[in-house]
Amino acid sequence: MCPTEISCFATDDFYLTALHVLTAIEIPVHLFGAYIVIFKTPKKMSSIKNSMLLLHSMSAFLDFYLSFLTSPVLTIPSSAGYPLGLSKWLEVPTSIQVYLGFSFVSGRYHVLIHGANSIYSWRRKLHCILLYILSFLFFFPGYLNIPEQYQGKLALLQKLPCFPQELLTRPGFFVLAVDATICLICVSIMTVFLMSQGLFYAISIAWKLSQSSPKSRTVTKMQKQLMIALGIQVTIPISVFFGPIVIVFYLIWNNLFNQAATNIAVLMVALHGVTSTITMLIVHRPYREASLNVFYFFVPKQRVDVESSKIWVTVAGQHVLKKSISFFATDQFYAGTLHILTAIEVPVHLFGAYIIVTKTPRKMKSVKASMLLLHFVGAFVDVYLSFIATPVLTLPVCSGYPLGVSVALGIPTDLQVYLGISFVGVIAVTILTFFEDRHYRLIHGHGTNGEKNWKRVVYTVVHYLISVVFIAPGYMNIPDQARPGYFVLSIVNTIPCLCLAFMFSLVMPQAIYFVGKICWYLFHTVAKSQTTNRLQKQFFFALCIQIFVPLVVLTFPVLYIVLAIWFDYYNQGATNIALAAIAFHGILSTITMLIVHTPYRNATLSIFRFNSENTVNNSHQIWKTVIGTQAQASVW
Repeated sequence: MCPTEISCFATDDFYLTALHVLTAIEIPVHLFGAYIVIFKTPKKMSSIKNSMLLLHSMSAFLDFYLSFLTSPVLTIPSSAGYPLGLSKWLEVPTSIQVYLGFSFVSGRYHVLIHGANSIYSWRRKLHCILLYILSFLFFFPGYLNIPEQYQGKLALLQKLPCFPQELLTRPGFFVLAVDATICLICVSIMTVFLMSQGLFYAISIAWKLSQSSPKSRTVTKMQKQLMIALGIQVTIPISVFFGPIVIVFYLIWNNLFNQAATNIAVLMVALHGVTSTITMLIVHRPYREASLNVFYFFVPKQRVDVESSKIWVTVAGQHVLKKSISFFATDQFYAGTLHILTAIEVPVHLFGAYIIVTKTPRKMKSVKASMLLLHFVGAFVDVYLSFIATPVLTLPVCSGYPLGVSVALGIPTDLQVYLGISFVGVIAVTILTFFEDRHYRLIHGHGTNGEKNWKRVVYTVVHYLISVVFIAPGYMNIPDQARPGYFVLSIVNTIPCLCLAFMFSLVMPQAIYFVGKICWYLFHTVAKSQTTNRLQKQFFFALCIQIFVPLVVLTFPVLYIVLAIWFDYYNQGATNIALAAIAFHGILSTITMLIVHTPYRNATLSIFRFNSENTVNNSHQIWKTVIGTQAQASVW
């Protein structure tokens, strides 16, 4: 039997309302961004003004196209759907709307990757023209075999027996393809094509700027700062696509129909333009200060260059005087932000631990200890960063000082730094051992085998020992410390960076191996019942979301730290924000865990009295039909 209850997130009312709310937000944001780019771009950025304006315009138009003009409802895993936006009332054919939508996405992606600088040579002009032509034609193969719509709808019902038949009668419902493979291949090829070129240009620019140059140090420094800002501005909007891509690939791969998940994925894509504009206004200093001036908030004219506002920082062994301090660079902002995070994260982590300990159902008992360990490590690192140590780093040099309770306890700063870096390795190893445990239990079964068990114990112990001592080489050549409390680990960052690179090169390949083996096992093993196999897939998918969502959030601060060290760039305000973002990852992991795992989500909703009567009666199970098979919808 097919489900009779429809999630609120799967309804057209929710979807259209959310898109209209986004439209109301994004229009003033995009208009303000255009005003800042046109009127507040300084002369020193005049060479990229047109590029910035084109990038912003493409982003704004794609947002407006998705959220207001078309408001497309997609019915993944098939390539079908219908519009709800203005285009429906203008009677624009749905096939044209779909084609233009994919073309606009590709065009936006092309501008993100390649920019739009002035083209001086005919080769560059030809290259750019060909790329834009390709962005409008790459999806054409998907239109070469469009089914007759009546036959396409019948095939759609045969493929998805529980597909709501009332959707087929919606105005403008269009079946591009019952099987989305060709469409997926077109999008994948275009993405790889553009990404490879963008990566080549980014590496080439970074290499050029890192080499010695006859230009003045001031010009080189400004170019490096602009490169870092542009890298962040481009990376963050592209990363917004990560979540929707994972959802779409999962639904297509498993041939699942979940309208709520698809709607949320499209909403995330529609949100990327606002994210891009806000990022642009923050990362570029002229735009940031112009925006602050407009809002009369932290106006530069209010910054008084008095002696008390001067600080000395050590950068590459030289003293540099900073007269004008941004509010984000002050200890008050940094410590205050981390203390607010502490006040939020402590009850959230305690609640998460309570849910794991008391609400984990019997069918998940084999992963209860691993879930609790992963949660505890994440929570402890959060508290260590935001309350115990509260470390202030002065990148690009491996140095800094603490502001947390450890100062009052008299804990040596060098020990705090050692523990902080070691905890990075501990988190990585905990995630690795979690996947190793799932790999062992799925492939080798739940039985005990003495030989395998003692080998796994040794494997785990050795990796945890490595996570604690991997940074030790960085402590073998510590320079003389000039100031009490201020600790300089290394003036030259080579050894600490190599230690971190070693740790991640040890963990990452193994984690990828275990994830790949688990995926292969789940999608190629038919020995167990279909229901058990489907539940294991759902649990593994939820587990990946729980781990990878916080890791994606860490991408941005880690990217800034790497770029700051690479380009020898000092910006205390940006470093403070990056560390605050890192301290936020634990609470995000806990919230994600409570959302993606059905037993934990239902238990949480039950506690906060947001559950329906059906959920109260059966807090751990819901039943739905997917591809004609009744299966338990727990992510385990």
